[in-house]
Amino acid sequence: MPKNPADILFSPATRAIQERYGSRDTIARMETRGHWKSRLPEDVISFLDSTHKCNSI
Repeated sequence: MPKNPADILFSPATRAIQERYGSRDTIARMETRGHWKSRLPEDVISFLDSTHKCNSI
């Protein structure tokens, strides 16, 4: 996984749209500060795991 999940979240086209609508600067600051969680909370992991088990029976 990349060090910064924003590298996956925001394609160059998405970044261009952010620039056009004025949100790119704010998001770029978040990227440099590392305010991106790259792990799901345990309750979400448990839920997804239980859902997967139910579908594989």
